Amino acid sequence: MATYYSCKSKRSGIFGEIISALVFALGLFLAALSCGDFSLSPLFGLSAAVVILLGSMLAVRYCFTFYVYTVDGDEFTVTEHRGRRACVVVRIRLSEIAGRRRCKRLSDGRAVKGTRTYDYRPSLFPREFLKLTLTEPHLCEGLDAVMILLSPDEKMLHILGA
Repeated sequence: MATYYSCKSKRSGIFGEIISALVFALGLFLAALSCGDFSLSPLFGLSAAVVILLGSMLAVRYCFTFYVYTVDGDEFTVTEHRGRRACVVVRIRLSEIAGRRRCKRLSDGRAVKGTRTYDYRPSLFPREFLKLTLTEPHLCEGLDAVMILLSPDEKMLHILGA
């Protein structure tokens, strides 16, 4: 059994925290503007609530979440960890993977029409990632393929055959 813990690099972890902090600061600034006595204050208050919500979503997704990629025999599993909670989000057989591709550009991970994409990368802007393409047993009506985006290390890339 091979296991890899998806740790963010120091640069990407700090980058995610900085973006979250800036979004929170913008939300607080908009909230402060909403306290005035002018006609646009409700608009600033609503904008502040939306921006603070966005900042908290970014913080939870990219600062407080990590993934564990496990290969056990012919089974590949991705487990999502947020705080004390762990949830298996992917469980597939290695034989069900139709394509494996190492990507260095973010545009390579964009969804194509007719494809559902699941992103299990712990970083907002990874330097390199792996794109797995699944076919037949995982398709819903109207889908051509399912893509899974991961950020494994070299050992896990070798095990997955990329």
